[in-house]
Amino acid sequence: MSPRRAKGNRFTFTCLTRARNKRRTTIGDVSDTLYKLKTTDVRRILSFCVPGSQVDLIEARDGRVIRIFAPGPGGIRKKRFIGVTYEAALRAAAEAGAVRSACIERQIAFMAIQAAPPSAAPLANGHAPPPSRTVRLTLAHYRGLAEFRYRIRRFVSFSEQAARATGLEPSQHQLMLAVRGLPPPKQPDLATLAERMCMDIGVCEAVVASLVHRNLLSLSAEEEPLVSLTGPGKTLLRELTVLHREQILLLGPTFVQTLGTVLSEFEDMAEE
Repeated sequence: MSPRRAKGNRFTFTCLTRARNKRRTTIGDVSDTLYKLKTTDVRRILSFCVPGSQVDLIEARDGRVIRIFAPGPGGIRKKRFIGVTYEAALRAAAEAGAVRSACIERQIAFMAIQAAPPSAAPLANGHAPPPSRTVRLTLAHYRGLAEFRYRIRRFVSFSEQAARATGLEPSQHQLMLAVRGLPPPKQPDLATLAERMCMDIGVCEAVVASLVHRNLLSLSAEEEPLVSLTGPGKTLLRELTVLHREQILLLGPTFVQTLGTVLSEFEDMAEE
């Protein structure tokens, strides 16, 4: 059965349940969604799917051009792909074999899901779709997942220790970061912050109150108060973010490589 074309918020459901429906979302599906890729999105996608390559993006009169400069046995190889949109140019690159189609699909889906409103996510109630019982797992799958979780734990452990070294609890640091890094047009009210923190709104309110008490956060006087960082809060968060930046630069390449390996292994899982 051919995949249906996703419309509006149905795109998120299609992407997250494609394994359940035993089909894959194609680049053609995602290129017709309401979310259109920005140049920064395209660069992030290609840096993940074609690591080590230089990418040029050109907005020409006849469309969008992607040029990929990839190192090869005979030196640098330049490939040029054009489409009406950047999504179409990415599709052309995938069809030519310059980029793994599955990687492109996965990254575009991720970008669209990130841009979708919380109400569009089918997992908002905390219930994941039931796992498929028809796939054959090998030892490589378990090892890959274990390695990926280990990389996550290393970063989380560092982050928690760095927060505690400044006198903050990890949840306090994460909430301050959620306030500072909230993407527009979201507003930093308690409900939004609780959703971003994946915690009960009452617990989120208690964390906010503790930070207000320490003069790291402030609340507006509106009926539904908005949370903002104070001067001392911004200074402390900046210090922590600089430390995290150094750790990400140290662990990031290995983390990305591990994630790419795990994704490839799970994509290639055989069905029984």
